[in-house]
Formats: sequence, C-alpha cells, structure tokens
Amino acid sequence: MAHLRFQNRVCLYVASALIGVSTACNAQTFHDCKSFSENLHDAIDCSEALFSETPLHLTFSSMPPGNGFAIGGVLEQNNHYVSPFALPGKSGIVSGKLQPQQPDFSTKSVPSLGSLWSTDGRIAAVFSTNGSWLTTGTLTLMPKGYVPRHRTDHNGVQVSCNKLGPLCTRQIFGMHLEATHRSLQTISFYGIGPLSPSVKYIFHQNDTFGSFRAVLPLADWLSVESGFEYRQTDLPPSTASNSVSTNFDSTTAPGLSSQPGFAHPYLALRTDPTAYLSPKTDDQEDNHSGPLMKPYLLFTFSNSAEYHWYAAQSDPASSFQQFVVDSDESIQLGTRVRHYVQVADTKGGISRLFYSILARACGDSGIDWSKPKDYVIKVRQPCRFGDVDLRSHIVASRTGANSTVPFYLQPTIGGSDIDSRPSLRAFPDYRFHAPDALFVQTDYSVPIRDPLGMLVFYDAGTVGPTFSSLSFAHLRQDGGLGVTLSLQGHVAAQGYLAWGAGHGPAFGYNFTKFF
Repeated sequence: MAHLRFQNRVCLYVASALIGVSTACNAQTFHDCKSFSENLHDAIDCSEALFSETPLHLTFSSMPPGNGFAIGGVLEQNNHYVSPFALPGKSGIVSGKLQPQQPDFSTKSVPSLGSLWSTDGRIAAVFSTNGSWLTTGTLTLMPKGYVPRHRTDHNGVQVSCNKLGPLCTRQIFGMHLEATHRSLQTISFYGIGPLSPSVKYIFHQNDTFGSFRAVLPLADWLSVESGFEYRQTDLPPSTASNSVSTNFDSTTAPGLSSQPGFAHPYLALRTDPTAYLSPKTDDQEDNHSGPLMKPYLLFTFSNSAEYHWYAAQSDPASSFQQFVVDSDESIQLGTRVRHYVQVADTKGGISRLFYSILARACGDSGIDWSKPKDYVIKVRQPCRFGDVDLRSHIVASRTGANSTVPFYLQPTIGGSDIDSRPSLRAFPDYRFHAPDALFVQTDYSVPIRDPLGMLVFYDAGTVGPTFSSLSFAHLRQDGGLGVTLSLQGHVAAQGYLAWGAGHGPAFGYNFTKFF
C-alpha cells in the first residue's frame, strides 16, 4: 500500500440529514488513465476508479443479500488518515524489509491534533433491481489532544505514534456517528431452529436507525469500544401466499405482530496482534546458488468480544441481551528469494511455466523471455502465495422469563446474513434462524490476476434456542471453491460453488458490506 497522507482540510457533506465516513485507501483516478485501451491491466485499473475515486464514486455493495443487484453512489471526504473506523491496512511483506510492514501512519505527514478537530465523512445511496434501497451517512470525529511522538517497539525500532497521556498508539481515539434508512423488499425466512423445513417464505423489512460509538486504542493491537444505537423496524403485512405474515403468527415468529423501537447500548473489546516467522539469512544480491527460497509467514489474530443490551421501548417482552464473539485468525503465506534466477536459467516449457507462475507470485509479470540476462526473480524479493483465514462467529442470547428475541433480530446462518457475512455457503441466505448461533469457516484465497483471485473454503455451523442446545447432532457442513473480486486490495465480492446441502452444487455470490 502506498503511503497514506493527511489532506489538511475539513469538509462536511450533508444530504437528507445524513452524514458520512470515509475509508482509508488509495484510489485509482481517471487522471492516471492515459492508456485505458492499450492493455487489460490499465483497463482494469481505470475501471476500479469508478468504484474508488474520491470524492464521488460508484458502489455495488452493502445491500443485504436476496435483494437483487444493487448499484449506488458514494460522496466522501477522504482525509487519508487511519481512524478506528477505516478499513484496516494489513501488515504485509514489503520488498527490501526484513519484517512485515504496516501502512505508513507516520505522524510526520499529519498536522498536530492538538490544534484542530479532524473529520472523515461519507454519504451514500444504493438502489436495487428488486426495488430495495438504502441511504446512509456517517461521520468520524478525531478530537484534539494527541501529540506526535516516537517510541521503541519490541524489536528495538523507533516507530511513530500518537501520544495521549500514557498511551502512544498508531491509531487515535475516534467518535463515529451514523444514520441509516433502508427498505428491503425480500428477506427470507424458513422458520426457527436447526430443523426448520426448507420452505422459503419472505417478508418486507424497513429499518431506521441512528448510532454513536467511540473507540479508544489502548495499544496498537488492543482497543476498547462503546456505543449506543436506536433502531426502529417495521414489517409491513402482506397477503401473498408465500409471505411470513400469511403463514406465521407471533408464536412461531416472535415480533411479527408489532415491532417496538429498541435502545441498544453495547461494550466491546477488540484485539489485533501480529506475529511473523522469517528464518534469518545473509544472502547477498549476487547469490546464484543454494536453496531457492525461505518461508515467510505473517500471523494476524483479530478477535472481539461484545455485550449488547436490546431494551424494547414499548414491549418489555421483546427485550433481550446478546454476547457476541468474533475471530479471524489469518496466515499470510509467503517466501523470500535466496538466489536470483535469470531467463537463461529456465530450461524447457515446464521450467519456464513454473518460473512464470513464481514470478507472478513475486510481483513480476512483464518478463521478456527473449533476453537471457533479464531477471526472473531477485534475491530477497518477497513472494505471496495467498492467505489462510480461520473464522468463527458465536452469538449467545439471554432473555427474561417472559421475553423472546424477535425473529427479525435473531442471528442467521446459511448463505449470507443481513450484514453480508457468509457462513454456510451451500445453503440459501438466512436459511437457519434462532436466538443462538455459531459457525466456523476456513478459507484459502490466492490472487490469480488482478483483480481476480481463487477461493477454497470449508464451513460448519448450527443454531439453537439456547446456547447449550448447539450440538454436533445438528451441525451443518459444506465446502467449495470460488473466485474473488478485489478493489484497492480488499475483497469486494466473491462467487462460488458449494457442496454439502444434499442437493448437489449450489452457486452463490456475496458482496462485502462496506458501510
């Protein structure tokens, strides 16, 4: 990732009484598109500008699954400053560096936060082919008080940080405001419990909510978060033969007859430590013999524990609490080259194919194979061979003696949930509802040719009326393979074939929720 730099200005965009937040990423722009029609790579880069250029760009994400193909526009003020709410810039293997490098958050490139308030903002509107729509806006405030400093990390290296009292962290305290309204035409429901029949019913759902949250980084790998949301949901009745309101009642679908407003405070603790494995070598740039590579593994452990209170304002029987645990343990697979290889060293078609694939993994794809002296790979060059992700999601609900969790707020597994989180990908979206749920999944993804990648995965999960009822007897499993589409280094969409639901392969797709 290129260096991030703070643009020394503050802009607020206001539309429909909504305000917005930006994402820290470097966008391709049309000003760079001087050879759009000359080669495929430039055409892809320029097409990405449609979905990333600031201050205005397109988006096809953030519409809950089952509501058709969505397209919309985003207007944002991107300060290029990493706040607690920006898409995280992962540590990565960087050429010429012995240790994994994070994006440059150097305080030399930002003004002193002791002299101003900085803001990031975004507003967006998204419309779907089935008539669903969403409009949202968020604002991130990073208040004054921090001063630029340096500290020594555990490797004895001086790094830049932002100091507030005893804390000195790369990220700073941030406050996040959000307001959203969405109208969803098609949400699927199959009944409650792990043994619900595979008969799909649908309902229409309108949501209006506003929220405030604050994140305080305690260390580069640890932060505490707190927030409050007020949410109002409306489920318009329908007389259609396959509608939920026609086939269910408040006993089989709690919350169907009335939908109170919810006051929703929460607390969360988040961790994101990293570790790496890189055997030391003293290989020189002119080394032309010995082992070809050494392994280079980067581990990231992203975990969170959250406690939520949902207080129904006019119906205490709908009040409940939830404990949510999320984890994403990832391994970035890589190597470092130990001796260089020139075109003259490649012999025959199989050898050249091998080194061609290897060179692409190491960042070089424009090799002129007619020049024997040209390098295919160089000493200490980093090579990427994909990522392994181990994810889990656990939801445990708690209700009073006379209360139940409304069915439209219960967690779901199967396909993707309302937040576009994939789980059991061989099953339809929202397939299993219940107050308690868990799933685990393993993904291996590897870039093939920008912006496309390959995906291999395994999923397992179940739901139940209580946490103690989540058993292996009702565990569902699937596996499959697919392709990914990345924009600006982040996976924006995936399409896949999955097996495990008992009816042959199932095709599915998922768009990442960006806001």
